[in-house]
Amino acid sequence: MKNLAVLLTVLFFSSPSFAQGVKVSTSAGAPDASAIFEMQSNTQGFLPPRMTTSERDQIISPAEGLIIVNTSTGCLNMFFGGAWKKSCFECDLGMLNITANTPLCEGEDLNLSVTTVPEATYLWEGPNGYSSTESDPVITDTEIADAGSYSVTVTKAGCSADPLGVNVVINDSPEQPIASSNSPIIVNNTIELNASEVPGATYEWSGPSGFSSGQQNPSISNATEENEGTYYVYAMAANNCASAASSVDVSIINKFFFEYTGSDQSFLVPPGITSIDVKLWGAAGSGSTQASYGGSGGYAGATIAVTPGETLTLIVGQGGQISGTSPVFGGGGSGDTVRGSGGGRSAIRRSGTELITAGGGGAAGGGGGANTRDGGAGGGESGQGGFGSNPGGGGTQSSGGIGGSCPGTNDGTQFNGANGLAGGGGGYFGGGSGGDCGCCSGSAGGGSGYVGGAGLSNANNTGGTGTTPGNSSDPDRNGAGQGGAGNGANGRIVIYW
Repeated sequence: MKNLAVLLTVLFFSSPSFAQGVKVSTSAGAPDASAIFEMQSNTQGFLPPRMTTSERDQIISPAEGLIIVNTSTGCLNMFFGGAWKKSCFECDLGMLNITANTPLCEGEDLNLSVTTVPEATYLWEGPNGYSSTESDPVITDTEIADAGSYSVTVTKAGCSADPLGVNVVINDSPEQPIASSNSPIIVNNTIELNASEVPGATYEWSGPSGFSSGQQNPSISNATEENEGTYYVYAMAANNCASAASSVDVSIINKFFFEYTGSDQSFLVPPGITSIDVKLWGAAGSGSTQASYGGSGGYAGATIAVTPGETLTLIVGQGGQISGTSPVFGGGGSGDTVRGSGGGRSAIRRSGTELITAGGGGAAGGGGGANTRDGGAGGGESGQGGFGSNPGGGGTQSSGGIGGSCPGTNDGTQFNGANGLAGGGGGYFGGGSGGDCGCCSGSAGGGSGYVGGAGLSNANNTGGTGTTPGNSSDPDRNGAGQGGAGNGANGRIVIYW
């Protein structure tokens, strides 16, 4: 070692201008021509200053090219370009890249990623004290507070790369609209879809059979069973962020309405249908020319067990005719020119057998004060009896209504109201006719209803009251069976499932 020091001294001071380099060696020889300083040894190494990162950072005005060994990172550090650079040699981490799926919308998942380095560890840091040691962490269901700067430090064999950073932008999502509709929808009618107002947003609807729409409140005309199901809508903001989806279920009711036609009608049970729900209103009796009103029709409803492919016969009663001297369709009895005919029954039959019946109202009588001779209402277990002098009785479950005691009256029979001066209402058993004893005639009775057919359940047999039909508030009635002055309102049948 003493010889080495002497050699270093000799070489260092051998030329005042240091035109040649300096060589530190255990053997003689000139330094390499390209080197200002050369060290050579087969048994010893070069030992730069050793210090921690904190100690390194306390060096005042480090010169460009200053070198130290960083004991915090295990790397060789050089000050260059105004900053400390490092080289970690055997733990070289290669080229590292950080990525994130930014910008994204509130509620979406944030996917962070950095280049994978075998046997390396990772430390992610971010807003709100976020940290993770995964290489590719995911933050689910993000909030606005999750936006900001994220960094990752990759470390291998004690060597840590400089932190890599990425700025994450999270945009607001619009509020969730509220979806609604006019469901249930009768087949072949229009579905009306509605979404609540979301300021500044557009809308996207989707639904059964490939339905889509960009309208806030779209509609679907001529709806069928293919349009039944769940519809979804979400609001889209100008920043391309979508709200959570809102949904509404739409039901298509196969509901069919049968009106008076003057003849029997048929209903063919579709494939796959084993039960139907029915609503029936009997027709109202006629008013009179002397200010009295005809009686209203009754109501009958039930669920009927059916067989796919079978045919049911429908009878929709005709309203009584003022001054009607002929029976009306559905069994309404005839009257004279002053009074009129009773209302016909509405009924559903299977192979000629009555399953369910809504009774028709009786015709009004004549003479007396206004409304004192109104016809008896039909329906119920027994039809309502007529009013005034010599009125006809209402039909029952086993017999027709009794006619008035004066001349010109008759008893009702099964399905038919009695003919007379004021005709009885048709029904399971028809109402008796009203008579005239020379002063003031009585009105006719209403026909009875019936819900005793085979395969019926949930049956409802409700008679009318005066001029008000049974189940009068049902929107499917649509004026059917209403009593009053003039001709009586026709009956109606509704079938649905």
